[in-house]
Amino acid sequence: SSRNQSDHMIGNLSIQKTLIESFLKERLGIQLLCDHYIGLNKGKPGGGISVNCCFMEVLTDAILEAKHVCDANLGIAPDVCILSRSHSESIHDNDSHDSRNSAGDQHLTLVRPWVHHALVEVLKNAMASSVERNLLQESSSNNRVIPPSIYIRVKRQCDQFLTCEIMDQGVGFNNEADGGIDKAFQFTQSSSGERWERLDEQQSYAMVRSPLGSLGVGLTLSQMMLNFFGGDLFLSCRSGGEQVEDDGSGLVTLDSGCNATFVLCTDPTVQEWGK
Repeated sequence: SSRNQSDHMIGNLSIQKTLIESFLKERLGIQLLCDHYIGLNKGKPGGGISVNCCFMEVLTDAILEAKHVCDANLGIAPDVCILSRSHSESIHDNDSHDSRNSAGDQHLTLVRPWVHHALVEVLKNAMASSVERNLLQESSSNNRVIPPSIYIRVKRQCDQFLTCEIMDQGVGFNNEADGGIDKAFQFTQSSSGERWERLDEQQSYAMVRSPLGSLGVGLTLSQMMLNFFGGDLFLSCRSGGEQVEDDGSGLVTLDSGCNATFVLCTDPTVQEWGK
């Protein structure tokens, strides 16, 4: 019957998902062990682990890379404002490490390349969504419209967790009722309409040639990387009207969009949860 066929298909998809997750987890573990071994042999005290790492530096590097990728692919990139600083500021391509405000800096132990990758993936999606909304507004008004800014709020949650909330003002998940957010973490789900035709671009490690959308594993892999050491990644839809406190200009009212919340474990003794 059709019901039996449907149950069979669901069962097969579940098995495939389990196999893919198992493969990726093993691949990540091997990669980390190799990086750790090489790092130790090169004299790095932490090997592949960044000890006492400044999260603001990781975040700013990810913002700059995502802005370069967005600008290279779409010709424009929205401004990004970090609300956790004592004076909120936009991140521009010519910002240097020395100019960063250290008032809101948090230091923690993490696998820096993994956190960087996860931040870039989410920021690319947020920027692409913001530019898409910008294009819709331009087509309706026939005027040049600046993409809505992206706001980031970093907060300490108790003594063991740090949260980083990325709030865009893009098109959001129009199919939320159809499981849009849940599907975002499913393998092969991608916002890119031509992801299979862009495989050649994956051969280049130049970040300006990296596509905004690819094979649909970015968010899933990012969440998996964070899960390895007690962290997580959540998505949620946001209706318009929410206000955030910008230390530089007071309250800012956000339009509708999507919130991506990173949860990072700040306990330096944390070990893999064994998920």
